[in-house]
Amino acid sequence: MLWLLVFVFAGAFAWQVAKRVRLIAGAPNTFSVSDPAFRLSRFIGDVLLQRRTIGERRVAGVAHALVFWGFLAFAGYTITEFLRGLASSISRALRGSTPTRLCWRRLPAPSSPASCICSSGVWCSGPQPSALCVG
Repeated sequence: MLWLLVFVFAGAFAWQVAKRVRLIAGAPNTFSVSDPAFRLSRFIGDVLLQRRTIGERRVAGVAHALVFWGFLAFAGYTITEFLRGLASSISRALRGSTPTRLCWRRLPAPSSPASCICSSGVWCSGPQPSALCVG
């Protein structure tokens, strides 16, 4: 069931992206793929390294860059864990073993940045004594 939802939402996302690409491509003289080296260096400097943001307002720019880089790190971790859970779920479904459940457990006391969130969705396959499992 989870893989079906993933494909439905991925399709909806792809449809929205295609719609926006058509809008951009249809505008006169606003979309170009010339000079890829310049575009790549500008992307790395202005987007990933936050050069313009830091240059325009030093303190606020550094704060913004730290939030942005934290978001990138968190997004990478979230995507990795999501794909790991999805692969596990698909693997179990193909083998016909116990269905995967979505469990909600309390995180430990604030000892890491992630534990500032009050609860977390964790993929599990067996009974969890201190968790609420659905599915």
